[in-house]
Amino acid sequence: MKGSRVERPHPENSSIIPKSIDSSHYTIN
Repeated sequence: MKGSRVERPHPENSSIIPKSIDSSHYTIN
């Protein structure tokens, strides 16, 4: 379960990572 959560960036991580990259990661996943 922890692995699944780590794979998906949390809203807090979104602040550190640009939204553009965040969207790309979600699309790849």
